[in-house]
Amino acid sequence: MPHDDALIAELVRAYRSHDPQLTLFEDADRLIEVLCPRYGLGLLTDGPADVQRRKVKALGLQSRVEAIVYSDDFGREHWKPSPIPYLELLRKMHVDPSHAVYVGDNPKKDFIGARRLGLQTVRIRRLNTEHGHVEPSHNFEADHEIASLDALPEWLVANERSNRHAA
Repeated sequence: MPHDDALIAELVRAYRSHDPQLTLFEDADRLIEVLCPRYGLGLLTDGPADVQRRKVKALGLQSRVEAIVYSDDFGREHWKPSPIPYLELLRKMHVDPSHAVYVGDNPKKDFIGARRLGLQTVRIRRLNTEHGHVEPSHNFEADHEIASLDALPEWLVANERSNRHAA
């Protein structure tokens, strides 16, 4: 069956220009509430910037995090794992990479750039999601893995304690 290039272009345009109706995972919503008083929170997102901005707006995240970086603002060649958007987020947050933790879900691109810069990395692995069953290639894995963001505050506290004892 031949495909209709005009129809495909129209469908892509409609997808990229609609205002999405999204909600955060419940553990993500709880995590923001728990971490905000103690830690700075930032967001680094890949994808066409206009699409990602509408997603951030739909989720109400612009008022809940300290800084947001859209990797597409630097050009597609600087999407993850490029170090450029990670460095920009660190700059906006005034944080040294050695004091930052990056949480992501996609082992194909999320952790290698962050690890190269010296950030601690945590993978949220939700089994019934797009990246939940993806096994990381060598050097693409996170330093730590959790099944729920509810486990992150405890890990952060334990990680801070172990870093104090190591110093």
